[in-house]
Amino acid sequence: MIKRGRYGLLLVVAIILYVSFSSISDFDGLNEPPAEKNYADSIERDQLKQSRVVQATATSTSETSASATPTASYFTPEKNNGPDETDDAAVDENDTEGGYKYDETSPEMFNYVKDDVIAELRQMLPSLKKNKQAIIPKTIWQTLKSFDSEGYLGYINLWTKANPGYVHAVLTDDDAEEFLREHFGDESKSRLMEYFFKLPEPVMKADFFRYLSLLAEGGYYTDIDTSPIKPIDKWVPAKFKDSDIGMIVGIEADPDRPDWNDYYARRVQFCQWTIAAVPNHPILWDMAQRITKETIKRAETNKLDTRYGNVMEWTGPGVWTDAVMDYLDWNYGPFSWKNVTNLQEPMLVGDVLVLPITAFSPGVGHMNSKSFDHPSALVRHHFSGSWKATTHENKGH
Repeated sequence: MIKRGRYGLLLVVAIILYVSFSSISDFDGLNEPPAEKNYADSIERDQLKQSRVVQATATSTSETSASATPTASYFTPEKNNGPDETDDAAVDENDTEGGYKYDETSPEMFNYVKDDVIAELRQMLPSLKKNKQAIIPKTIWQTLKSFDSEGYLGYINLWTKANPGYVHAVLTDDDAEEFLREHFGDESKSRLMEYFFKLPEPVMKADFFRYLSLLAEGGYYTDIDTSPIKPIDKWVPAKFKDSDIGMIVGIEADPDRPDWNDYYARRVQFCQWTIAAVPNHPILWDMAQRITKETIKRAETNKLDTRYGNVMEWTGPGVWTDAVMDYLDWNYGPFSWKNVTNLQEPMLVGDVLVLPITAFSPGVGHMNSKSFDHPSALVRHHFSGSWKATTHENKGH
């Protein structure tokens, strides 16, 4: 049960959204609410406003799509300590092509304790300094502006219905801010929170929240405009069930065309509308550092405005892809986008499970993305986030 600590309240009283479904086994992720129907009107909104966590109580589920099980593979390269700085060709080939921005300052094994920003965070979070949890917690994280938000409650329902036994934490923007203060300190004392509130766009705060919520407590983050095609318990192939998986990422885009940069930030780009991780994963520490330091730099140069750099490179899929690639390259490399382009089956790279594009981006119609009913399809993204009303560049986000 998630509690609000000194605030003395449950983040949410456990209330069931549609827990009165006649049978959880009827779940079909492809049976999604039609866009024209307002599902907010079909649920007791007053009840929802009193709740922030939904807990499913059903005890059984069934296959939700094709019965075939996708195959899987291990990535087993020779481990290295990062690219040899004297080998410019190797660095160019593995790290700078495809828009990838290699962080030459990254120490081996991502030991950021010497960095002042991360050192401060680690002092504030003694519980996160300890051993990393070996199992991804059964918590689903979602945020929305408020429970007056139209059109998303049907999707929320589907996540609850598909995943019995999972805690489903649905936080409003205000709840999310209080959650971060509880874990990372008040903005008057915490530089991370100080600069969290200086991010100029709501979408950037939403980006940062997903990394920080998983850093603090772990679990499965998924955008409010997504719906499940398969239950979470079926995301990991049987071959990897006994593996120590610290993070699950899916490929968002793999555009094999010369003008890929007109549409995406990276040649192969990891999606961040759905991410799973154990708490305290090094990639999440890295994201906390990257975003905080970039925001500090912009604040010091009076460039806290998206006109001076798009969201993709500040908090979005561009910098997210860089952080994942850095971790894989430093710890299990040489590793680059070339290792995952045209990926057709899940690949375990160290403790990171990389899913093919169809997993989280099915039905795209190109880039080898298969249909929604393909055995590899796990999540559907409806691309209806409220952030689209903003004027910044949103390519691939």
